[in-house]
Amino acid sequence: MLELAERHHPAWERCRPAARTLLARNGCQVLGPDLATPSRVVIGWTPGGEPVGGTGQAIRIALAHGVPVLNLGRPELAGADAAWVVARAGALAEERP
Repeated sequence: MLELAERHHPAWERCRPAARTLLARNGCQVLGPDLATPSRVVIGWTPGGEPVGGTGQAIRIALAHGVPVLNLGRPELAGADAAWVVARAGALAEERP
């Protein structure tokens, strides 16, 4: 798990051991505990829709593994209601093989 996290973090060398463990957890959230059972879609929120912080780590891992991402922090998604989010996430999940 740590190897996966390191591969997808832009400043791994600056992360403390505790932060590295938390960042590694994101791999399991996206790819399952075996790192081989990916989520059908990832829904998250980051400031300005940029892949920052722990959620940004999950987004980077998801995109690298072909998992669709719905980042509600993207400015064009401001004001999206829950029904739209559920429908859009379902559509993205259905697009996955």
